[in-house]
Amino acid sequence: MSRCLPPAGLLLAERRGSYRRAAASGPLAASGRPPRAAGEASLNEAFVARLWRAQRFARAALRTVEGFPLEVVYPGRRRGERGPDFQDALLVFAATELRRGGVEVHLRSSDWVRHGHHHDPAYNTTLLHVVLWHDVREPLRRQDGALLPTLALAGYLEDAPAVLAATLPADPGEWPLTERGACGPDAASVGQRLEAAGLARFAAWRARYESELTVQSSAAALLCTGLIEATGFGANREPARVLAATLPYPTLRAAAAAGDTVLEALLLGAAGLLPSQRGLPPDSPAVAALEAAWRQWRGNAPPPLTARHWRFHGVRPASYPPRRLAGLARLLARQPPERLLAAAAQALRTRAPRPAARALAELLVVRAEEGYWRDHWDFGRASARPLPALLGPERAAEMVVNVLLPLLAAWGEALGDAALTAAAVTCYQQHPPTGDNERLRHMRRQVLGGASRAVIATACRQQGLLHIYQQTCGWRRCEGCVIGPPAAGRG
Repeated sequence: MSRCLPPAGLLLAERRGSYRRAAASGPLAASGRPPRAAGEASLNEAFVARLWRAQRFARAALRTVEGFPLEVVYPGRRRGERGPDFQDALLVFAATELRRGGVEVHLRSSDWVRHGHHHDPAYNTTLLHVVLWHDVREPLRRQDGALLPTLALAGYLEDAPAVLAATLPADPGEWPLTERGACGPDAASVGQRLEAAGLARFAAWRARYESELTVQSSAAALLCTGLIEATGFGANREPARVLAATLPYPTLRAAAAAGDTVLEALLLGAAGLLPSQRGLPPDSPAVAALEAAWRQWRGNAPPPLTARHWRFHGVRPASYPPRRLAGLARLLARQPPERLLAAAAQALRTRAPRPAARALAELLVVRAEEGYWRDHWDFGRASARPLPALLGPERAAEMVVNVLLPLLAAWGEALGDAALTAAAVTCYQQHPPTGDNERLRHMRRQVLGGASRAVIATACRQQGLLHIYQQTCGWRRCEGCVIGPPAAGRG
């Protein structure tokens, strides 16, 4: 399989100088690190992350401290949330096994345990531990018990760490883009291909809904499932999917009929996010009412999720899972799914694409005008001033693009309403761009060589970038990319 690697020039031992030779003997042989040189007191984890991102070390003949040969196909994307520092890295272990996952960086190997990562399931996707100095004797393990290979960079540096720290940019270019260049820097030639990729992603969603409509006739049930999943876009995608799969539509409909407090209690309780499930006391009558409703509705089965399944670290407070689920409860209690679908279909039939897009988003917006969530980020976490909407315009637009429009296209097909299907597709093609995120920024750099959004003029093209990442770029299958392989001599 082609990995689109740039030529990795072999660095001779002489170029590494006396520092590399010192790293192979003396104190390093016993402690895993050389004597501290002048200027190295300021070295920190951020420096190791910069080294790894730029791949500024001798990349040929890498070996982990356990002795495994290692090839770096792609170092991964820097992330700011809880979990490995880099995600979606591509690594070849023992010259045979290509694996995709996370990379955690530290100054020393012992920081893995010092930071508590060996007890944290959020780090179970870590494939490689990258450090400057290896200073432990016992093998490192993840929370799930798997052995964690460690790469110590000190022995592969071309110069002393303090010298590199002073010369390496604070925000180094991402390897291999710095060596091979962008995949399609000519924006004009890329736009149509992104459009096609975005439509392919839409077609896949639509096909999924069409398939499900053949075995269950309720588009309303599919809308409920899709909206629950959509509350977890990003860091909480997986627990939201589990939650959606474990709450039958008849149960949700009955809870909604009983009022938004009951539906909110059901969603939060099944998610394992109520105060009593997190060791927190109820701090208001409204919270006590939620707890009472959950006790009445929970049944005998334990909830499928706990608070540990959900991420809060690195998530904006306005997007905390309890606020999102509380907003969804109010939405579904206010606007039953059947009525919501009918209103959305009417907007598509009677309005031009862009006004229709705004109308669809407005159907999903839930403002925090009163009640507990008007001034609480989470249970027990109050704000001194009123907070943003529970489901704001940005998140509502993402729900329109990812859930409502593909479902309406599939529903139109099931009803034999070709006009509804066509209107949904056209609205998707012309829908304004939705909110930015780390993966979109990465793909703009990868494809266009910069962070400019000029060519990404629609949500369809945004989704095209995500489709390309999912289908080819995430595994560096450049030969199958719709943008095309890199120019001759660069890949």
